[in-house]
Amino acid sequence: MALRDTKTGQQQVTGDALLVLLQAPDSSGLASQLKLYVAPVNTVGAGGKENRSAAEWHACAKQYVPFLVKLLKLCTAEVARPPRGENDTAVWKKGDEVFAAMAIALDTLHLLRSFLVGCAFEIEIQRSGLVRRLMAWKKFAVALEQSRKNYLSLCCNVLAPTTKQGGPMVAAIKGKASARQRRVLPTATTKKAAGEPLEQELALRPPHEVEMVAGLPALVTGVVVDLIWCSGETGADSPECFQKLAILPQQLDPWLRMLDAGVIEGQRDALFRALHKCASLLVANPALYGAELVEKFCLLTLRQLCNSPTLCPQYAKVAWKLSSHLSCQGANFTRIALNVCEVAMEDILLRSELQCLSGSTDVLDLIDGYARLCLTANEGLQGWLHICQFVERCGQEFRLLAPAAGFYSVGLMLLIEETSEMEMKAGHLSNDRGCNNPQEKIHSACELLHAGAEAVENWLQQDTIPSSWPPFIEGGSGGNMGTQASKGRCAGENRCSSG
Repeated sequence: MALRDTKTGQQQVTGDALLVLLQAPDSSGLASQLKLYVAPVNTVGAGGKENRSAAEWHACAKQYVPFLVKLLKLCTAEVARPPRGENDTAVWKKGDEVFAAMAIALDTLHLLRSFLVGCAFEIEIQRSGLVRRLMAWKKFAVALEQSRKNYLSLCCNVLAPTTKQGGPMVAAIKGKASARQRRVLPTATTKKAAGEPLEQELALRPPHEVEMVAGLPALVTGVVVDLIWCSGETGADSPECFQKLAILPQQLDPWLRMLDAGVIEGQRDALFRALHKCASLLVANPALYGAELVEKFCLLTLRQLCNSPTLCPQYAKVAWKLSSHLSCQGANFTRIALNVCEVAMEDILLRSELQCLSGSTDVLDLIDGYARLCLTANEGLQGWLHICQFVERCGQEFRLLAPAAGFYSVGLMLLIEETSEMEMKAGHLSNDRGCNNPQEKIHSACELLHAGAEAVENWLQQDTIPSSWPPFIEGGSGGNMGTQASKGRCAGENRCSSG
């Protein structure tokens, strides 16, 4: 099975020996020996010269492609199921070798991609399978590395713009490829060194700019979702990595719309979960990633949640969870938490997809948390104005929640009465804020209290009192708005602890 070099006397690696080692209980050294075995392919491709003879490439393809295809098939079977426990050291060790071998095999096939027959993006499909198995084995750092590599390959080799002669996929089908199409997988370093516009080439091109082939939309969607998910699991290298991820959902949207009706809903759910994973990571450490980026991912997550018919009923709950976690990170991030709440309240009224929340008390929990945050941040006036606008704009769909929300408006209004009078005397409060007419304020409060009393009576009759009721009173604590504000406690700390 093993040969020796006639000149050096050193043992040579053979393909058959590698396949036997792969299927052995102990596969130690598999990846290093495979790398040595395919070294001639890398030698041919390393020169980067246009005048490499076709004979050299064909010779490499004839020798290595069948072997690598068989190797990948066997590797996939070896790691089909992750270990059941952490104590199975031998299985985990073999898994590391097999995964490393799969990565080497795919990188080698990439150099020979123009000689592959069949699907023009088979390598990207196989690498997506590698990523999914790495995720199943909880090897998210390696999965992130392979996800990035797959995305780069997708943008540079598969989604290249169409031409009269045909793009890379046409060249692959015809068995012809330029040195550019056979080059080593691109990286940010090599691209910048070559002086090429990295951001432009690595953008996710819209479907109408590429050659459309069956299965391509599903591949593009899967690659992007995996990249976002793995980034959220491991934490990207820097805030700049998340800045680049933030533009992907918008670029992915036209690809999502091309999926079959039975698939698109599941992919939208997966994209939301991936974004929520990233948002949760950023919210847990906002000082590292910056306020602007944290807020951007929170809003991206909520907007994507609106596009998920099966998950959008959780919109108010998710919005408050993100906001409450942010409010627990210190006063500097409470304003972001308030912004998230305000955007959520706006979306609930304006987006037709969220009419399913009309009978949900989660909306009232959101308003309850928002009002408490306003007190914590000493922005009672701002909170009063936003809740008043919410109540005034509630349509027929939210007629049951509007009166209850009005109680919070009244409570904030009464608390800021003394403050607003002092500000008006000092000339710091403009007369167009609606706070300088006591008669109108009293009339508005009476109307809200009357409507709220009717709502409470209906709740009592139907035994459906929301968990956050009554306003500003903790269960069994007897506290009120004034005491909560004076204590300066973190709004939503109970929800933060529950995760």
